Amino acid sequence: MKLFFILGATAGDPVVSNVRASQQPGTQRVNILYDLSTTKTVSVSVAISTNAGLTFDLTAKELSGDGYGSNITAGTDKQIMPLRQNLWISSGMGNFPSV
Repeated sequence: MKLFFILGATAGDPVVSNVRASQQPGTQRVNILYDLSTTKTVSVSVAISTNAGLTFDLTAKELSGDGYGSNITAGTDKQIMPLRQNLWISSGMGNFPSV
């Protein structure tokens, strides 16, 4: 599984870098951290590919964190966290997404 960040058109030239993901010990939850460089606020959502990046056909839902949603500002270690246990495995594609 691959993840893709979708940045809203509310910003000029946002740059996402240093993306990393880690599975919470003893759970099936995956936290995502990334750095965001932008001069304006952006909207951030996450899409998931189940076919090695050919398409990103699943939109991740039930997420939280200072790096997810609308009006996201520049910063380091922006975080996206799942609100429920089976967020990443609900499609039956495995426990840990590759980023």
